[in-house]
Parts: sequence; structure tokens; C-alpha cells
Amino acid sequence: MIPLAALFKLPEKVTDVSFVMIALSWLVFGLAFFLISRWVWKPIVNALAKREYDVREKLLKAHEAEEALAKAEADKAKLLQDAHAQAQRVTQQGVELGRKTQAEIEKQARADADALLQSAQDQVARERQQLQAQMRDQAVNLATDMAQKLLASQFTADDANTFTNLMIDKIKTAKA
Repeated sequence: MIPLAALFKLPEKVTDVSFVMIALSWLVFGLAFFLISRWVWKPIVNALAKREYDVREKLLKAHEAEEALAKAEADKAKLLQDAHAQAQRVTQQGVELGRKTQAEIEKQARADADALLQSAQDQVARERQQLQAQMRDQAVNLATDMAQKLLASQFTADDANTFTNLMIDKIKTAKA
């Protein structure tokens, strides 16, 4: 066996191995381990655990945000599709209403034009009748004036009486 004094003997060179150096190394290592585990290791482990928890929480929130974004995108696409379909329906209804209104306006315009044309034709017919009546009256007046002048120059009083009686007879036969 190795004597105890040799165990505690300090080495002569720094590179020599001795029991004291090994024991002191283990003692310093144990003390450092104790101090580190007591005051340094726990805060580091706690900080790492808290960091891991925060990272997991943020990843979970990011995943939830991605799901919410995907849902929002799907809702947006559906809303756009519904809006497009509704816009097409409204446009089609507008076109149909425009065509219907156009047909009604054309129908009313034709009716108004026909009424105006009929009114103009009626007015022309009335004016034609009035003109014909005026022309007849003027022709009768002219003929009467001419006949009066002609008769005054050629008829005698007896001829006038005979002519008057003849005319009275014609009027009576025309009435009967």
C-alpha cells in the first residue's frame, strides 16, 4: 500500500499527478457543480422551459392564425362568388326591365303616333269638307250673281215669273 504521507505530498512539477491534486480537482468540481446547479442551472433550465413554452404557444397561435386566415380566404372567395352571382342577377333583371320598358315606350309611341296621325287625318278631312262647303257656297254665290246679271239683262218680268214658278215646282217634286 501507498503510505498516507505520500498521498498528501504535493507534486514537484505541475504535470505530476498526485492524490491531493485529484482530490482538490474533485472538490473544486463538486463545489462548482453545487453552485452552478443551485444558482445557475435552475434559472437556465427555467428560462429554457419558459422559452420552450413561449415558442409552443406562439406556434399554436400561428397555426390558429393560419387556420383563421384560410377560413377568411374561403369566406372571402364565397362572398366574392355570391356577390358576382348577385351582380349578374341584378344586371340581367336590369336588362330585362330595360327591354320591357323599351317595348312599352315603343308601344306607347306607336299608339301616340297613330292617334296623332288619325287626328291629323280627321282634321284634314274636316278642313277638306269645310273647303268644299266654302267652294260650293262661293260657286253658288258666283253662279247666282252670274245668273242674276244674265237674267237681268235678258229676262223680262214675265220670264222671271215663269222661271220662278218652274223652280218652285221642281222644289216641290224634289221634296215629294
